[in-house]
Amino acid sequence: MAFRGLKTLMAVHIAVLLLIAMGLVNLILVIFQQEKLIQQEVSKGRLFIQALESHIIEGPDASNSAAALERKPELDAMLSRSCFPCALIIDQRSRLISLGKVPCPLDVDIEQSIRAAMASGNETSTPFGTAWGVFWRVEQGIVLSVPLIRDTRVLGGISVVVPLEELYAGLRQSQKIVLIYILVNTTLLTGIGIYKFSRAYFKPVQRLARRADTYSEEDGLPFLVRKEDNEFGRLSQSLNRMLQRISEDKERLKSTIASLEKANIDLKQAQREIILAEKFASVGRLSSGIAHEIGNPLGIIGGYLELLRQKDIDDQERGEYVQRSIREVDRIHSIIRQLLDFSRPNEERAVLFSIHEAIADVIRILKPQPLMSGIDLKLSLSAQKDRILGDPDQVRQVFLNLVLNAADAITSTANQASGTIVISSQNIFPDGENAEDLTRIRLSITDNGIGIPEDNLEKIFDPFFTTKFPGKGTGLGLWVSFMIIERIGGSVSARSRPGEGATIEVLLPVHREKALSEKIMGSDEEGNGAQSGEQP
Repeated sequence: MAFRGLKTLMAVHIAVLLLIAMGLVNLILVIFQQEKLIQQEVSKGRLFIQALESHIIEGPDASNSAAALERKPELDAMLSRSCFPCALIIDQRSRLISLGKVPCPLDVDIEQSIRAAMASGNETSTPFGTAWGVFWRVEQGIVLSVPLIRDTRVLGGISVVVPLEELYAGLRQSQKIVLIYILVNTTLLTGIGIYKFSRAYFKPVQRLARRADTYSEEDGLPFLVRKEDNEFGRLSQSLNRMLQRISEDKERLKSTIASLEKANIDLKQAQREIILAEKFASVGRLSSGIAHEIGNPLGIIGGYLELLRQKDIDDQERGEYVQRSIREVDRIHSIIRQLLDFSRPNEERAVLFSIHEAIADVIRILKPQPLMSGIDLKLSLSAQKDRILGDPDQVRQVFLNLVLNAADAITSTANQASGTIVISSQNIFPDGENAEDLTRIRLSITDNGIGIPEDNLEKIFDPFFTTKFPGKGTGLGLWVSFMIIERIGGSVSARSRPGEGATIEVLLPVHREKALSEKIMGSDEEGNGAQSGEQP
């Protein structure tokens, strides 16, 4: 982590930039110095050539072609005292005079250079060979050639080989000292730069970080503004404004959350009231049928009471009439109890129960109804797993609404005598490792009523949508059913063809005892106060 610190990165960047900068400066200086030193060596060659020229062409016999040969020992002595390895002289008769103990290895090139100078009448310099300079390969040396001229007449020419390898060696040696200086200079300047940057930038950043780490809401505006912080002062002001806005937004968020929680509570209460109101509406529809169903047992009981008033019956007949009357009273009590159990506004509870038993309870309530007198109600409950987790009363209300809607659809047709409602169930077993936990039960309520127009299929589960005449429905039955099914993790859909009846499908998750225990434990840990248990 230390290598990723801001100081370390800054030190590396400063050192790299300094090395690049000083390296480029050193490169430029080496190039200029090398050119200057080469020019100095060339100037020495010119001076040496002038000295040779003065010895050759001085005196009255300068026009004699043997002047150079006569002075060769003197010229060799002059060459040995110089720093040049060899020289070459050409007289007017094109005779070559080589100076030095060892002949020049470039005699042919030197001769060509002299002849070019003699032909042009001007000095020529020709580089030759290659050798390592300071950083790359350069010319090994220079052949400097000058024509011998007297009274505008070319008497001959002189060439001197100017070597440059010692010059390059000296530059390379000096570069070692320069590189040491660059490294020392880079280290010192990097340390000074880090110190300056630390005072100007790193310390303010560290101070802001410490204040941010120790910040609490009671601190108010935590980031102090100092004049010497320049841009960091403006950053502190911006951070203070940001924290102030965050604090204000937090207060507004708390207020919004409180409002949403209250709205959620009100919404749940409104949903419970709507469900209860729809339940009472269904109870109202059932009441007329219940009254008609109670009328028959009451008539039978009245007949038995008339028989009991007669004095000519024996005790055995009297006891039999009493037992029959009691059975009719029990029948009335059972009918009323079913209606009261259904209409009782119980608290919502999630229990594990059999959906088939809930459907059977609904059928027992509906069979005595006059609305169902001409309708054949069939059950085809083939699902092997039918235990779901939810509120049994609300689930009974769902299927009561769905069957009543199917019955209304049948009674709206001209042929009421052949009405049929089929309630079927089957399990859906998905594939996978957790297939058992994903098992579903599909329940279908199919009727042969008037059907649902295609345009209304997407609307029938909307609140207050109804196609019934005023006073026949509120438009909340299917919406309440949709809401109840969705709350227990299911879904409901409809399909129909006009004139061929309709099918409502309810898809619910099947729960196991283990899944129920895990869900109850999770609910208890969350503290939501949910109650669950096995239905007796």
